[in-house]
Amino acid sequence: VDYYIRFEMNDHTGEPRSKDDLLATRCERLHRLQLIAFKLFPVKLRSLCVASLQMIESPSNMVEYLSFLDDSEFETFASQLGCVPEEKDEYSGNRSFIESVLLKKFCTKPTQVEAFKEEPLYPTDQELWDQSVIPVDYQSYNDQCLALPKLGLQFLTVHDYLLKNYTLFRLLSMTEIRSDIEDAMKRLKPKI
Repeated sequence: VDYYIRFEMNDHTGEPRSKDDLLATRCERLHRLQLIAFKLFPVKLRSLCVASLQMIESPSNMVEYLSFLDDSEFETFASQLGCVPEEKDEYSGNRSFIESVLLKKFCTKPTQVEAFKEEPLYPTDQELWDQSVIPVDYQSYNDQCLALPKLGLQFLTVHDYLLKNYTLFRLLSMTEIRSDIEDAMKRLKPKI
């Protein structure tokens, strides 16, 4: 669900969003956070109000900035930001939950392109031998389906299509590399 919530497209028009548009939206959201912090708690949250946007985006820094507020002030601040409802509910007073909501909303995750660039071209040892990705005896799983991402007829953008195709190709290549390694190990007949 997080993949589709944070997908880089305009919710109203369905057009892909540019990198500059994403950056502008992120800066507006963080600037609003700083304005509300300055309006409500100018003394306690002074370091948050004058910090650079890059410092605010870091989860560890954000937790440090918000640690100066007591629980009731923290809840008021979160409700003014629209992260929790103003009326009391079952999560009222649960600082760790409210903190995780704030971090989810204001701390950035890498974009899909950035995450894609960080992936290695070839599968790592952990990926090759991870049984949740490729079962040990995957030939006997003919009657069961593996948890693979679906390639449907609808794609959000061209980038979404390419990303899903790359993921499927990578899983297929992992399966083939693993079967080649297993086949080579059987023919080598190692002795311990």
